[in-house]
Amino acid sequence: MDRCELIRCRNGGSCRIDLGQPICECLNGFQGPRCIRDINECILYNGGCQHLCINTHGSFTCTCNLGFSLQPDGKSCVDSNFCRQGDVLRQADAEWEEGCMHCRCVDGTITCTDLICFDPVCPMVSRTRFNIYS
Repeated sequence: MDRCELIRCRNGGSCRIDLGQPICECLNGFQGPRCIRDINECILYNGGCQHLCINTHGSFTCTCNLGFSLQPDGKSCVDSNFCRQGDVLRQADAEWEEGCMHCRCVDGTITCTDLICFDPVCPMVSRTRFNIYS
């Protein structure tokens, strides 16, 4: 009989033989001799979340307080009511034109799209997203 069958690692853990003894190597988020115990990632530094950390089975999720939006990094939050572009603070859902681009503030992020530009001084640029808090 294979010694690893004796301990049956759980939650995706794998068994290896070390000095003749079966040992479970656990996936991230689990611990213990058979990888049964969930690690609460939220206990240490709030899981890296800026606002709220929710422990899940084998992992965690960050969420933001009311009025804030979770950013693409999955951990930081921005005020959904404003966007910052340098020293300028814009109201949510504000729209403006800048050079040959039409810009909009949505959920704390500025999104700009190209406009047809007839001025040779204004170069055409590709669609750009600015993360205002990074």
